[in-house]
Amino acid sequence: MILKYVKIIIFFFVLPVFINNKCFSQIIAVEDIGKSNFPKIKTINIFYNAAVTNARVADLSSLLDKVNRIYTNATKINLFINSYGGDTTAGFVAYQHIKSSRIPITTIAEGVVASMASIMFCASKDRLALQEHSFFLLHAFFQYPNSAEGNIIHFEQDKETLVKLSEIAKQIYRTCTNLSNKRLDSIMLSEDNHLLIRGKDAIKIGIISKIIDKIPQAQVSYYILDSDDNKE
Repeated sequence: MILKYVKIIIFFFVLPVFINNKCFSQIIAVEDIGKSNFPKIKTINIFYNAAVTNARVADLSSLLDKVNRIYTNATKINLFINSYGGDTTAGFVAYQHIKSSRIPITTIAEGVVASMASIMFCASKDRLALQEHSFFLLHAFFQYPNSAEGNIIHFEQDKETLVKLSEIAKQIYRTCTNLSNKRLDSIMLSEDNHLLIRGKDAIKIGIISKIIDKIPQAQVSYYILDSDDNKE
């Protein structure tokens, strides 16, 4: 039992903090075309292999603004997500930017889509998974107290914040899954009730429509990465 909770703490809290503190961003563009060919571009692949932080979401948002602006005739963006999650508000911002894209976006699970990354994933109406090994994690939000010496008011404020954020998450999950309100309430109430699924089980709850076995081809690809150096 103790080992179970140690694993949960490492997976949900220690690993994301380590990623956020140790990694810097890299945006790599693969554009073997001239500007004169921009109007010919129909499909764009974006690979998001990073934590969900304000900085990385800003990278994604600016990239979406760019591709929507310069590829005027594009009809599809494939957004591949491989992320353990991260900052709550950053995840909600990413959700809104993905939904606001002029070019329709298909989100594709590539590896792990956990925590706030699952919120990002749900921003698209067209949701897929790459291979059956891709898995999803939905779980209760966690927030450190405002102060190490917090009083009742501080803890009540933290509780109120968590309740409101959880309600927003449940509203989003209702649009991208067929989970009952009772099940969503349970998932968002306690870490013990987290949902970890992959493959056909992900199809059953409606978070994806199908599993694909190959990366769709695109004329242009971009990569948003967490890198262990500070090179852009």
